[in-house]
Amino acid sequence: MECGRIEMNFTSDFSWRKAALLFCLSAVSATASQCSAVAAPVKSAAPAKSTKARTVKAPAKPAKPPAAKSPAKPKPQVVRLRIEVPCRAWVPKGSQPHFVLLCVHGLGLNSASYENLGQRMSKTGIATFAVDVRGFGTWMKLEGKHQLDFDSCISDVVQALKVLHTAYPDKPVFILGESMGGAIALRVTAEHPELVDGLISCVPSGDRFHTTKDKLRVALKVMTFQLNKEMDVGSKVIDEATDNLTVRTKWKEDPFNRLKLTPKELMQFQRFMNDNQETAKKIDGTPVLFVAGMNDKLVKPQGTIDLFEQVATDDKKLMTIQSAEHLIFEQSQCTSEVFNAVVEWMRTHRPDSATLSLRAASANPDTTAEVVTRTEPPMSSVTTGSGSSSSSSSSSSSSSSSSSSSSSARISPASYSYGSGAGASISNASYASVKKEKRSKKNALKLSGQRGSSMTVETTKRKSIFDEVHSH
Repeated sequence: MECGRIEMNFTSDFSWRKAALLFCLSAVSATASQCSAVAAPVKSAAPAKSTKARTVKAPAKPAKPPAAKSPAKPKPQVVRLRIEVPCRAWVPKGSQPHFVLLCVHGLGLNSASYENLGQRMSKTGIATFAVDVRGFGTWMKLEGKHQLDFDSCISDVVQALKVLHTAYPDKPVFILGESMGGAIALRVTAEHPELVDGLISCVPSGDRFHTTKDKLRVALKVMTFQLNKEMDVGSKVIDEATDNLTVRTKWKEDPFNRLKLTPKELMQFQRFMNDNQETAKKIDGTPVLFVAGMNDKLVKPQGTIDLFEQVATDDKKLMTIQSAEHLIFEQSQCTSEVFNAVVEWMRTHRPDSATLSLRAASANPDTTAEVVTRTEPPMSSVTTGSGSSSSSSSSSSSSSSSSSSSSSARISPASYSYGSGAGASISNASYASVKKEKRSKKNALKLSGQRGSSMTVETTKRKSIFDEVHSH
């Protein structure tokens, strides 16, 4: 029994120990689990995904390295070329002209008589210029320098042509003159053909109607030593030149139109016009267009036709207008038919491309020319007999203002001659010989049948006439 009891105690003690060990192990395990739970980080809830579409930006392209810039071309230098005589200009705006035209007015008028023609020409792409002839226009403002002077006038026209060629080296340059201006243009073309690409001469003949009375008046002045006393010749010229009262009134009321000339000037004028026949024979290469109004009551149309036949060049054309009076281009008298015919003639008589290219090649490519005109006569470079010159304050200021800019330049005539001009010093004896020579020529023409009845011959039958324009 004791042995049994002892065994049971032993067994009970063993179970108790086992239970205590298991209890300790479970307590240690629970304590370890709680420690691990406290030490572990608390995870936050995941954010809700957005339903909006995202814009995905494309990756930026790498910037290209800057290209090497070519050196900028320098702007052309503007060279101002001044026409040093009273001159008006009508130039196309915003574009280069196709042609260049220089106009010379008739007796008693001034450069403003081409206002209408110049505006119309500029609209068709033709740069048009018109100069005042010595003794007319603003030249009358200069005391002692207002006398008619053909030699100086021709020099003025030549210098103007040189300026225009320099300003427009690749453009054709034509010259147009009417009546006395037509004779001046004829002379310039004969003496300087290299400056004229084409001549348009309107009624340049000096063969006028009713000249006997004028000759007697001049002869009387000469005999009474009144060579420098002015006499009214303009009123008679106006009445014979046109029947249009509006044109007559405008002609008489323009203060720059000169109606009175001295006997000395009239003798110089007639001598200059008488030389037209010989002048025409010297034109042997320049294209020529003659224009005549068959209703002209001042200058005989037959005289223009006869002068046309003396022109030596083969490239010539005579345009007759049946209803036209003396003025065809001046004082707004140019009809659309005549205007279009003249423009077309210029287009068909421009120099060949090789000639124009050669001119352009001789010009400075780094400069651009700009023609500057003046409406007042020059006060400087007045040449005396010894060739010296004097300058006034007005011209000096003009020169200084022009030369103040590095891009300006002036082209002016080498000299101005204010002399009496050719034929101004004709003596009584020489005047008588001129009258005798003219009378002999007139008688010879009558005997040969070249006057009178020839006026009734249809002009279209003449071999030298290639075109006829009828204005209505």
